[in-house]
Amino acid sequence: MPAGALAATSDGRVYEQATAVDKNGSAGFRQNGAVVTPETGTVGFPLLVAPDGNRLLYASEGAFAGGIDGIGNVYQADRGDGGWATTAITPPSPMTHPTLLQLGRPDLFDATPDLGTTMFWIRNSPVVNPRSVLERRLPDGSLQAASLGSLGTTGTGDALYGGASTDLRHVVFASLSAIEPGAEPAAALVQHTLYERDLETGTTQIVGVLPDGSVPAGGAFLGNGGYHVPTYDNVESRHAVSADGSRVIFMSPESGDLHELYVRVDGSRTIQVSASQRAAAGDGPTVGAWFQDATADGSIIYFTSDAQLTDDDDDDAIDLYRFVVNAAGTGGTLTRMSPGLGSDGMVGMSADGQVVYFVAQGVLGGSPATAGAPNLYVDDHGTLSFVATLSPSDHVRLVDTKPRWTPTNVPDIDWAPQARVTPDGRHVLFQSFAAVTGFDAGGHAEVFRSTLGGGIDCLSCGPAPSGDARLTDPYYTPSVRLPHNLSDDGATAYFETPDPLVAQDVNGQFDVYRWHGGAVTLISGGTGPRESGFIDASSDPVDRDVFFRSYDQLGASDTDTAGDIYDARVGGGFPVPPPGTAPCRGDGCRAIVPAPPPPAGGTLTYFGAGNAKAAPHDADSEATLSVAPIKRSAVRRWARTGRLRLEVRVSDAGRLAVTAKAPLRRYHRARVVAHAVRHPHGGTTTVTLRLRHRARVALRRGHRLRTTVTVRHAAVSKPLVATVVLPSSNHKEQR
Repeated sequence: MPAGALAATSDGRVYEQATAVDKNGSAGFRQNGAVVTPETGTVGFPLLVAPDGNRLLYASEGAFAGGIDGIGNVYQADRGDGGWATTAITPPSPMTHPTLLQLGRPDLFDATPDLGTTMFWIRNSPVVNPRSVLERRLPDGSLQAASLGSLGTTGTGDALYGGASTDLRHVVFASLSAIEPGAEPAAALVQHTLYERDLETGTTQIVGVLPDGSVPAGGAFLGNGGYHVPTYDNVESRHAVSADGSRVIFMSPESGDLHELYVRVDGSRTIQVSASQRAAAGDGPTVGAWFQDATADGSIIYFTSDAQLTDDDDDDAIDLYRFVVNAAGTGGTLTRMSPGLGSDGMVGMSADGQVVYFVAQGVLGGSPATAGAPNLYVDDHGTLSFVATLSPSDHVRLVDTKPRWTPTNVPDIDWAPQARVTPDGRHVLFQSFAAVTGFDAGGHAEVFRSTLGGGIDCLSCGPAPSGDARLTDPYYTPSVRLPHNLSDDGATAYFETPDPLVAQDVNGQFDVYRWHGGAVTLISGGTGPRESGFIDASSDPVDRDVFFRSYDQLGASDTDTAGDIYDARVGGGFPVPPPGTAPCRGDGCRAIVPAPPPPAGGTLTYFGAGNAKAAPHDADSEATLSVAPIKRSAVRRWARTGRLRLEVRVSDAGRLAVTAKAPLRRYHRARVVAHAVRHPHGGTTTVTLRLRHRARVALRRGHRLRTTVTVRHAAVSKPLVATVVLPSSNHKEQR
């Protein structure tokens, strides 16, 4: 075990604090779905983990590690040899966004698998002139507007994020505004036009187009209508955009609430997925077609409909259908997947779409299914079999046949699906209130794993059930992807339960457990006064990292009671710092070095030890950073014009962040009054700090601002700090 490692679990994992140590007094990370109402416009953030377990995206109300004061910030935590380092990736100057008239608050909506490229939704006041835009942030920190028309036209209302290709190049969004030819301004709240923007070519096109080439008057909605407005549980739209962005699945109403399902192919043609393929006309729909899921390439699409769409459909029940797009992308074939059973919706499927789990109230002949009850079935390459009879209380957690957005209602907030299916479809993990294995849980929910041809295991069943086991708390479950509660090979599972399944769990709160080979291991602390919860697990390598949220102080570096995200890592831990060195990891806890007294001469103050020029260095030495002195005349000019130019010299390429903080009123805490980010390749660069409006107002009102300027570079361990006093802008000079 590495020096300084702290044994965390009985299987030898080590706790590593992944979130920042110094959170500037904030409550820690911000949960997903913190507030999810259209009225407030406040959005929860997904907590995302990279497949290799070395990167984490999270959010906090606090400003630290280069974050911006006064708004929620998004942070990227990266694991290095010395620990976890946190960097703010909040888009710069969101409060003065050029296309927003009010407060522009950035919210993270999506990310590439490696979490290097991210998608932000920035919205102004939801009460006065509501408006929002989408922006893609690239790994170098640069931003690209993602909700524009081809000619740069911006809408006058919300741009609603639907989904994107895996690389976030092709972004699908809905808008009430006509930003492309052929789109008409919406006459009602829900008559959105569906657009796709290619961020490489800078072009935008309407993709919500009917087969005859017309734009539907009733609007178009991605997948099952689940837009992030804000982060509603839109899991029915997770695969509505194919991985390469060439196919977009959407629904549009024929009349009233009756929706039909379509797929747009290559931006040039549209196929009606829910069109009848009967030889003779059958009964039409009374509910409509609802998207369920699709393969990553968009070649296989599942949906439910009460219309009789195939020749073998002779009842009025809602059925599950599979549509396979032909090789030419001009049509496809329909298969009824639930003959005589009906369907309450899908639970999940294999990556190739050939193994499908769904719930139905009908009874498969020869099976022990219960008529009128939610029965779980699996179709394995055309062979249908019964899995288990569930509880009616499970329905809302496992499947959801209701639309997220229809012409007569607004989005409803629901539980995230509490089921996971392995890529090969051999295993399904689910929670249920039913006694699936015969174990009497006293009416509490338990977590089960079913294996094709191998039976069902209860993973969370303990000697004294006292609460409901679950996969994850839905408020922490990101809608853009589902956490790896089940490993890809189905051998390992993670869940939460308040029941003490091992002796170390003594707090009676939700804790995180790992199941493998019939044995359970406690992952979280099990002793603190507040609950812990599963976030995600690494998938490559499998099971090395298990991320969970906790308020317990599980490591020497955790000295507050704020919420943190920990990585229970196999072979984890970091070297013990030299004696006298404060335990500190990442930008979020780097000590601020006080500025030395100013030297004699014309310099008001200076940074670091003497403003020495950055000397050449070899690959084994630390990068160097220096800043030219700030003269008195520059300080007076800053107060008068609101702009300060700093000459910064750095030896290495990397992210350069400059932040100015000042208390705007006497005895108040310091707030960010200016912030700038650059990404120089090394050498000398000029950074312009622009005072924010509230700071300039304070100066005009006669206040002097004692301002601390901090310069940080990603390759330099310690920031450079200087303090200046900005004179009141209605004074000629402050002496």
